[in-house]
Amino acid sequence: MSSSISSSFSSSSSSSSFSADQTVLERISDWLRVQVASAVTVYRAKRVHWSDPLTADASAVVVQGEGRVLYEGSGDVVMEQAFEIAVAAIGSDSETDSSETRAGLLMSRIVEALGSDDACGGNAMYGGLAVGTVSPIADEAGHVTGKSLDLAVTYSHRASDPTVIGVR
Repeated sequence: MSSSISSSFSSSSSSSSFSADQTVLERISDWLRVQVASAVTVYRAKRVHWSDPLTADASAVVVQGEGRVLYEGSGDVVMEQAFEIAVAAIGSDSETDSSETRAGLLMSRIVEALGSDDACGGNAMYGGLAVGTVSPIADEAGHVTGKSLDLAVTYSHRASDPTVIGVR
């Protein structure tokens, strides 16, 4: 792990405990970080500053995107929350694989880890994790230096208490 990671990112270990006072969305975010950490070193953005360099090889950032209400009624709120996972593939000069190949291998490990449970540890609706598009991340010269994955999680919580899982 590189010590030159910008201070706007904090490291996450693969051991995380979920607290009952966390909202359902917070538990899903933690579950995503733990799953990604089983494949690569993961950082959670404290503040999103994409101009800050992510220079460590096989490191990823999990960023929460826009959320939207799908349904509200019967005491529950059903939400869809977007996330993006970006992984860096900055190999050494002695690497035999291209950065693009390495980025693809790293992203496939992340997708495999996420695919272990499409209900995000029981916090999302069954089948609620939808893996979207994988896109290349390129440097100024156009060389692939990583991959980015868009995904969405559908979950519900009680309208009166966002820490309680709602309908499935």
